[in-house]
Amino acid sequence: MVTCSKCQSDKVRPIGPDYSDFIIYRCSDCGRDSIIWRAKTHSLDSFPAQFWCILGVECVRHSNTPPQSIEQALWQMSGDDWTKMVESLFANTYQLSSTVGVEQIMDIIKKTNTCTNLDFPVEVWINKDFKIKVYK
Repeated sequence: MVTCSKCQSDKVRPIGPDYSDFIIYRCSDCGRDSIIWRAKTHSLDSFPAQFWCILGVECVRHSNTPPQSIEQALWQMSGDDWTKMVESLFANTYQLSSTVGVEQIMDIIKKTNTCTNLDFPVEVWINKDFKIKVYK
């Protein structure tokens, strides 16, 4: 839901033309105009990097090198980030973060099928709340 950034009213409506990058809204209560930017996303069909670690390259959990595949980015997540993500994704199934594997998260990423950009680093959506970056 869109709310006014000045008075927090939910009585806002789009005005003007519908641009591809943003929408202009006007608040009926205070009259303020606001710009809401749209996030451009792409299908993972256009994803320019690897899903899985390259054969012969070990996916190291704590590496100093930026991840070069989605799998490696998942392995490099901090324990706290992993736990928050798993608790959010599996909130209704009582899955413990220690029992959820990278393969299960990869399945979710494939179903979400979204990345924000196609140039490196690529931001890959796990879901609308969690994203990871892959570098080449």
